[in-house]
Amino acid sequence: MNKDKDSDRRVAERKPAVTKVLFTVNDIIIEALSVDVSETGIRFDTENPFKILLEMKSNGKILNREAQIVWAKRNRNGSMAFGFEYVPFAEAAGD
Repeated sequence: MNKDKDSDRRVAERKPAVTKVLFTVNDIIIEALSVDVSETGIRFDTENPFKILLEMKSNGKILNREAQIVWAKRNRNGSMAFGFEYVPFAEAAGD
């Protein structure tokens, strides 16, 4: 998901592998299709982006927004950074 030049570094060789993958986010099972696998990880595609609910404080008010993950990367200290895009209100209301 991260497009910078560091994303091309591979720890292990990736091999094509197409198979159904199920993963769980907060007790919701999401189906995906693997693209490639290695000893250290897997890449998979989902048919549709999955949405998460963000809750945050802004100007003293609590806001709830649906969002979709658009990138992720590991920071130098080992923690993770994620970028999310808000789901437009009309689309969120229609689900």
